[in-house]
Amino acid sequence: MYHIVLETEFNQKRFLITDHIPNFGSFLFVYENDFCTYDYFQNSIQFCKETALEEFGVPMDSWKEVDYMM
Repeated sequence: MYHIVLETEFNQKRFLITDHIPNFGSFLFVYENDFCTYDYFQNSIQFCKETALEEFGVPMDSWKEVDYMM
């Protein structure tokens, strides 16, 4: 299970970011039509947001804080 802390929708895709797992990192998940099409492991939440910007054009200010398990 992953603890989701940020999410956004952009360009018909849903983006989820997990919280930082101590000494491990965070994940960025990208969903299209309810299927995970990409997942990226990064060292931090900030790097996940930067990856979403660079790879998909997701604006940095579009992220919303959430709190649920997936």
